[in-house]
Amino acid sequence: MEKIIKNMDKMSKGESYYFYKTGEASSLGINLIGAGKECVFNKKIDNFNGRTIDCYAVVYVTKGGGVFKSNSLKKHDLRIGDVIILFPGEWHYYSCLLNTSWEHYWILFDGETIKNMHKNFYFSENKPIYNLGI
Repeated sequence: MEKIIKNMDKMSKGESYYFYKTGEASSLGINLIGAGKECVFNKKIDNFNGRTIDCYAVVYVTKGGGVFKSNSLKKHDLRIGDVIILFPGEWHYYSCLLNTSWEHYWILFDGETIKNMHKNFYFSENKPIYNLGI
């Protein structure tokens, strides 16, 4: 896992890494599904209408800014250092603004530990964004 994260800095525009669930992570109750980095330069069109996913995800904005919407949060302007938590089955949309650029990293995961944290309100669909800075 450490090697994958280090290599993410060398990734080019839109490149992603996916990997299978590992026994080591599963013993903690967290299954890592995928990770990636996306760079968007001077976005001209927005033909993405949002989506739902069947796992949890964390998205970390490292350059630029954009917008986030979900079933639980009408609209939130994103900035550098924002972390978005995405929830299984929750429709969401995030993107940089037109004629701008941004970069973000993402990790997909699931497992009993995460489900219990969600169930016990350590994090919620009603507050999916935190600014951790850079």
